[in-house]
Amino acid sequence: MTFDSIIPILNSSDVTQSIRYYTEVLGFKSSWTWGEPVSFGGVDAGGIRIFFCKDGQGQRGTWLAINVDDVDTYNAEISAKGAKILNPPQSYEWGMREMLVEDPDGHCIRFGQGVSIREKSAPVMPDQIVISPRMPSASELQSLANAVGWAGSNEKPPAGIPQTAVAHTVIAENKTTGEVIGCAFLLTDNAGFYYIKNVIVQPSWQGQRIGTALVKHLDDWLKEHAPTDSTVALHTGPNLAPFYRQFGFFPAFSMQKKMLRD
Repeated sequence: MTFDSIIPILNSSDVTQSIRYYTEVLGFKSSWTWGEPVSFGGVDAGGIRIFFCKDGQGQRGTWLAINVDDVDTYNAEISAKGAKILNPPQSYEWGMREMLVEDPDGHCIRFGQGVSIREKSAPVMPDQIVISPRMPSASELQSLANAVGWAGSNEKPPAGIPQTAVAHTVIAENKTTGEVIGCAFLLTDNAGFYYIKNVIVQPSWQGQRIGTALVKHLDDWLKEHAPTDSTVALHTGPNLAPFYRQFGFFPAFSMQKKMLRD
């Protein structure tokens, strides 16, 4: 059995009014209505759909949670359009930055995003950490992979592929101890495509601007060396999306599969 999607159905005293609020204020698109006068209808935004039912299928005060990519920008946009903001964006200990918005029927929408690592970081990187443009050794890379819990990993520098595919690498090193405590790789097909891989920082050093410094080093290299209109990609989860957004990355469609062995 495969589950396809979930669509909340909200009780509405006036479906036309609900659709108008969600489209003109909250930024959704009107998708359809049914009945004359209208007794049912729906809106959508980025694959998220909401249905409204005239005086039925639920009751006032339903709560919804919707994730967005930038809750502060969204707050500014919908506030200017007259949205009823119950609580402005705040960061919470469960790793989300959220705001509460009420609709005309008293339904409460919790718009949120994963808290940026940048928000949790120290204002400056520790003095004893230096960023150097070199590839970590096999043992250094494996130690970092083990430290961040990449279970079953067997990370090695990409020696098995042509070195021309490695555009640039960078490490973060504790100059007091000589220990490599972070790294980042930039791969390329030498035809205008780059891929950021293995951005790792030892857990005990996370939240101290080291990951930011590593990715900034790669970003600076790209600005100097990458051809105009090159594409730079990476693979990450929603919780780290705000971190990479500061370097100009944005969500894009992709497909993937995992190779399983019997």
